[in-house]
Amino acid sequence: LADTVSRWTVIHTRFVRIYPLIRLGRSAEARENAGVLAADARKLGTSIMEAAAHQQLAILDMADGELASARHHIDEVGRLSPGEPMFEIGCLAQQMWLAHLEGDHHGALDQVARLGELPYPELMTAMHGWLAGAAGDNDASAVATGELAAIDLSALPTTWVTPGLWMVAAELAVRHRHAGLAAQVLPLLERLSGEMVIFVCNFVVGSADEALADLRELLR
Repeated sequence: LADTVSRWTVIHTRFVRIYPLIRLGRSAEARENAGVLAADARKLGTSIMEAAAHQQLAILDMADGELASARHHIDEVGRLSPGEPMFEIGCLAQQMWLAHLEGDHHGALDQVARLGELPYPELMTAMHGWLAGAAGDNDASAVATGELAAIDLSALPTTWVTPGLWMVAAELAVRHRHAGLAAQVLPLLERLSGEMVIFVCNFVVGSADEALADLRELLR
């Protein structure tokens, strides 16, 4: 029993450590740890932690442009965690981003619609606006930008979804030259200076520093 508890502790510690490594841009180290996590979880017979490792590997693959490998890892998450609500949502989010990266922006929008019942309406508004713009629907993207600007983003509770929200809001502010939204997002995003921003725990949206530079240029 003590040996099993010890191995579980090692696995959990490795799992938790990978996200900060991704955020700090240490992708090679994160990838190595995720690979070890998947192997150790398989040996211990815990499919949930193995699925978590594949989810992390999909994050890294999408960030590195390895889209076929990312799809494999997303499929593995689904295979290893049937009926697990959080992993089902995670797969949908990763499939959404993968479709976006592959240039299937309408397919990505369809995935946003499937995620629409999540209790994060501001995040869903932001993602719909971003992907609508990518799909060529500039009007819908502008509407979403205006809706975000009308919200006091600083009054929202800081949770695991807010970093992704701030990054997508920054992208929309710059795309639509919306100074009001930019002014809101800038001090929030400054908290993440130096980081690669992860959307919830599903994919890397981009560099906080690059987004901050764009916001400051807009607000000059």
